[in-house]
Amino acid sequence: MPINNLTEEGFGMLTGSAAPSFTGLLDEYPNAAAAYSVRRLSSTYTGALIEVRRTVSSTTVTADVAYDSNNELSLDSEITVTGGSSSATNLGEFVAATGYSDPDSLGSGQDAFARTWYDQSGNANNATQTSASAQPKIYDSVIGLVVENGKPAIDFDGSNDFLEAGDILSGLAALNVFTVSKIDSSNVFDDIYNKGIGELGEREYGLLINVGMVTIDEDLDTNSTASSTPPANQFLAYSGYDASNVFVGIDGAALSTNTALTVKDRSSILVFMSSDVRNRYSNGNLQEAIFYDSDQSSNRTGIETNINNYYNIY
Repeated sequence: MPINNLTEEGFGMLTGSAAPSFTGLLDEYPNAAAAYSVRRLSSTYTGALIEVRRTVSSTTVTADVAYDSNNELSLDSEITVTGGSSSATNLGEFVAATGYSDPDSLGSGQDAFARTWYDQSGNANNATQTSASAQPKIYDSVIGLVVENGKPAIDFDGSNDFLEAGDILSGLAALNVFTVSKIDSSNVFDDIYNKGIGELGEREYGLLINVGMVTIDEDLDTNSTASSTPPANQFLAYSGYDASNVFVGIDGAALSTNTALTVKDRSSILVFMSSDVRNRYSNGNLQEAIFYDSDQSSNRTGIETNINNYYNIY
């Protein structure tokens, strides 16, 4: 069955009358403010999932990677070159993976890194990293496609990797976030996400490891924290704040809450897998992060069921 033709803009799109129907998480639970994933989240989204970089002998090529016939990232995902030159038609060829042809005569498998993680919400809040040395890995020439619990993942090295989405999600009365991640080593300031680098360097809010899973800083050293212990393996977190509480719940468990402070609306950026001052970095994998600027407590079970059915977390 023919699937996944590419448009001239480089977006993976299912075409033809024989294309299977698809219903994504955002079809059932719409109006996300930003949504990032290694899988397709909406039937109306026909864009690439991620932009990757490959550098061989100082020659860099970048390419958009579409979702495959299973609506997820894989080595079979078709690509569209966004910078440089490549004759590859899918990700496997682009990195010369075992079992795929080598149209660019690379000679052996090559690492590939995430340059852009596309926002599937329709709000164009793409998370990017233009510095090659700070880009997280999605394909390793030795171990293959990065996976966590059998599903594709983005690997942050804990040294200097991070992605940032600019000054978004500002001035919100509520924030509800669903993330799928795995931390390989835990430091005091390991973050899954945070909106920080504001006044005096403190974060506005963030999902942290160790010091308390969710923290809001109103002023330096004045914070509100909801604590819950994440498992050592892959976990699904529901986190955020509303007018009354800062909260977090892990793997469908009851929420831990604390009285919320007023969130200061600083001019600051949303960052993945790095601390508020960006000199401490998280070592681990990130697979999904969906942000709602509204109360999703009544939808929590449905959203988490959708996520867990795909990632098989708990």
